[in-house]
Amino acid sequence: MTLDKVLWTLTRKRQQRWLRIMQTGTALHLSAIERLDAPMAKGSHLADLPLRIGLLQMRWLEPATPGVATSSNARLLDVDRDQTVELPTNEKSYLVFESDLASVEIWPLARPAWAKSIWRDRHQLRVNTEIVDFEWHEPQTTVDRKPGLIGRLLGKGEFHPQSPTPVIARSVLKRDLLWPPWASNLEHDRFGLVATLVLLSKVHMRLRWVPPGRFLMGSHASEVGRWDEEGPQHWVNLSSGFWVAETPCTQEQWEAVMGNNPSRFKGDALLPVEKVNWDECHEYCKVLNTQCPGLGARLPTEAEWEYACRAGTGSAYNDGSACTQPDGHDPALESLGWFDANSDSKTHPVGEKQPNAWGIHDAHGNVWEWCNDWYDDYPAQEQCDPTGPIKGRSRVIRGGCWYYQARFCRSACRYGSRSGYRGGLGFRLAAVQSSEPGKQ
Repeated sequence: MTLDKVLWTLTRKRQQRWLRIMQTGTALHLSAIERLDAPMAKGSHLADLPLRIGLLQMRWLEPATPGVATSSNARLLDVDRDQTVELPTNEKSYLVFESDLASVEIWPLARPAWAKSIWRDRHQLRVNTEIVDFEWHEPQTTVDRKPGLIGRLLGKGEFHPQSPTPVIARSVLKRDLLWPPWASNLEHDRFGLVATLVLLSKVHMRLRWVPPGRFLMGSHASEVGRWDEEGPQHWVNLSSGFWVAETPCTQEQWEAVMGNNPSRFKGDALLPVEKVNWDECHEYCKVLNTQCPGLGARLPTEAEWEYACRAGTGSAYNDGSACTQPDGHDPALESLGWFDANSDSKTHPVGEKQPNAWGIHDAHGNVWEWCNDWYDDYPAQEQCDPTGPIKGRSRVIRGGCWYYQARFCRSACRYGSRSGYRGGLGFRLAAVQSSEPGKQ
């Protein structure tokens, strides 16, 4: 029996917790939390490391040769006691915190001598000089092929503006937790992890891994094109990661499961399926789950949809752009999606427009996408894993479509539709992450 299977056997009935890593100055503060929506301590939030076992291994690592790291000062930490760890003074050294579920690497990065200031926006680290700003880009790395690891996901490193030693945090997730039993292939590209589901032995569906996290849902009152129903803005915590289709469901993916094609626009297998109502989408998921045990196919919740669409952005569009022409030919939307001003009044094959930072295509326009929730007003308070009201008159649809204006294609735009309505409506598949060990 492999070590991964032994750990899974020992921990499968234990409650999952997280180790919260905060930074103040050159010190990292570690504390165990029961929920991701636990109040933040003073400092800058670096990472939340999932765990079940109450022991954590901390190691100092220093790359000796390219692709090889030497370890020193490895020790076990009791996560039930708050800990403080000083960052390494040597920029070549880095810290690794490893639990039974995942690990996080902490890399120090000091302000360059030539930089006036160093700071982080919602995308990456930046340094400022008197003349120009520079962006920090991670070195290109290959997938880690060591047993038990499938690859690297870049985390969201943040730091306080006055911190003398900002850090970059990135997560390394264990293979057995991420290789789903339904996936024929699992790979890591520049966007993250992507799993391939094969339908009828020939039709492929690619699903992107969306990690757990916290985001501000809705739009700011000053956003151009905004509707009142997009507020109030409120924080949402998603405590579990999930899989989401890289594109809206295509006509060939629908036909492979349901054996028919209700779409108005035909002629290309990669066109999104449309003219499907909410009940038919649920029936699709039901049939697909019988064909692919362990998949847990479903419609995403409204919060999951917006979180996956935004991919860390807080702007109108998921590349960081603002909406400037809500009722006209918005130049920012041209490279991201199909809407009334550029679609020629029809749908287009999926995947032709620019993806977001998590590799997700067509979240802006092409077809409206059903969500699982009933439509209702937003709450004002912070939410954890919201699923919407228990009943209502209409279901949430997101993303806009080929015959709607740019304002309807923004990340925060939300609309409601009767569950039996079909016009211009498609969907994007979501799937749970199985807790069972997957392919070795």
